[in-house]
Amino acid sequence: TKEQYAAIRKKEDEKKKANYQKNVAKAGKFLDYTQFYLDRGTDVGEKWFQSPTRGHRMAKTKYDWSGKTDPSKKQETGLKK
Repeated sequence: TKEQYAAIRKKEDEKKKANYQKNVAKAGKFLDYTQFYLDRGTDVGEKWFQSPTRGHRMAKTKYDWSGKTDPSKKQETGLKK
């Protein structure tokens, strides 16, 4: 019906507007690669290559890769309680 069509269109339009506003909020937030290379030290030397991460940024994961298991954490053991 016409009302159902209008409701669907309204929902889609609201979703588009929300997505647009999310992207507008991200405007101007970017990584300046020139500054990245200066911070890493790759512009003048190769000291960064000797570091454990070889110039990469490290991030935390939701998994524990240490090899130790904690039974209270389901994602490590695979057990369901």
